[in-house]
Amino acid sequence: MSDAIDDPVAPIEERIIRHMRSEHLTDLLHMCQAFGGVPEATSADMAGVDRFGVDAVVQTPDGEKQVRLAFDDPITEGGQVREVLTAMTHAARAALGLADR
Repeated sequence: MSDAIDDPVAPIEERIIRHMRSEHLTDLLHMCQAFGGVPEATSADMAGVDRFGVDAVVQTPDGEKQVRLAFDDPITEGGQVREVLTAMTHAARAALGLADR
C-alpha cells in the first residue's frame, strides 16, 4: 500500500522539490529546526517527498545530517502537499518564535 506505485505524490515529486528549492528553502530550514530535531541547522535542502513526509538534508556545525519530517496524516491526493507544507511552515515559525508572514 505504501509503495511508489500508489503514492499520489510520486508523479509530482520532482516538481515539488524544484519549487521548494527555488522558493522555500528558508521555510524548509525552519521546519527542520522546529520538527526535525536539528535546531542548530544552518541550511536545508529537500531531497524527497512522499505521501508520508519530506526527506531533507541539513547543514549543521557538526556537518551534514539527514532529516525526515513526517506528515501528521498520509497524503491521499497530490494537491494536499501544498496545504500541508504551508501549515507546517506556519507551525514551525510559531514554534521558533518567529513572526508569521
